[in-house]
Formats: sequence, C-alpha cells, structure tokens
Amino acid sequence: MARREQQKKANPKQIHVYCEGESEKIYLETLRNLVGIKQRLKLVVRSERKQGIDLYNHVRSRYSQHNFKVSPVEIVIIVDKDDTTTEELTKLKNKCLKSGYLLIYSNACFELWLLLHFEKVTFFTTRENLNSSLSSELGKSYKKTDKRFFEQVVKKYEVALKNSEKMEDGIPEFDKNPYTNMKELLTNYFNV
Repeated sequence: MARREQQKKANPKQIHVYCEGESEKIYLETLRNLVGIKQRLKLVVRSERKQGIDLYNHVRSRYSQHNFKVSPVEIVIIVDKDDTTTEELTKLKNKCLKSGYLLIYSNACFELWLLLHFEKVTFFTTRENLNSSLSSELGKSYKKTDKRFFEQVVKKYEVALKNSEKMEDGIPEFDKNPYTNMKELLTNYFNV
C-alpha cells in the first residue's frame, strides 16, 4: 500500500532582523514587549557584529537553502554609516533591493534614532555628539546596553516617529546627515 504524500503546511510568516550591534537588538525587543508586532507575527532580532556588505553576505548565506514558501520570512538589515563608504552603502542598498530585504540605515549611527525620542535633530551630527546628547537627556553617562535606559526610551516611540517625519523613507542619499529610516521598520511591523 502506497503512502500518501503529506503536503507541507506553511508556517506563519516571521520577521528576522539582523543588526550590527546590541543596542538595536535591545531596543527592538523592548519595543516588541511594549506594543507588540502587527498580525502577531514572530520577531527574531540578531546582533551579528558585522557591518555593511559583510552583514548582508552573512544573512544571505544563512538563507541560501531556506524554503521561503514553507517558512515565509521577511528580512530586515540595520546598518549605520560609521566609516562605511558611500559606494559600499550603495552596493548594499542595491543588493537588499534585489534580495527583497528591507534596509534600515542611520547616519551617523543608531543613537540618532534614540535621540529622536527626546528632541528633533536637524543639524549635522557625529556619534560622539549623539552619545553626549543622550547622556544629557539621561542625566548620566549613556551606555549602549543599559536595559533600563531602553525601557524608558521606548515609551516615547511616538515622539521619535513625529520627530522623524521629515526624514524620507527609502534612503534618498547616504551622505545625508542626520538621517534614519527606522520609522519604516516601526510602522511596517510594530503596533504603533
């Protein structure tokens, strides 16, 4: 007697976010716990300690054998300008578009998004200036992995969304400073 072939049932869609550092991971997980994810999708955030094209290549290799029909996954890559050249960032953007990944980008760094929870940022800025401004807002030295800080900050996500309204979606140009499109990630996937 021949066995009936079982049809594979598709798993629920997931969102997999890959970032360069720990602060992005802590922020997104804290926000998820506060507001939840649209359609109750599963959010997986991984800090890979890689930058730019290296991060993209790492993510791409992780999914080289992945069956997206059986296990649908939307992939998001979060990067900072840091010392990455505009040429490399342009290649990264094109690779993400071709692969169907959402690229989230901040210039000068992710701390810009954190500062937008307190104030509008319209002036050219550096990582050092952003860290100093965050320390001023906190009344103590800003530490990238201070979970209590992130618990306070995420409660002000509506302020950050409002303060980032003038920043275009889709990364218009990599040299624009200050710039972040983090609001795309929040409005696409979080209950905000």
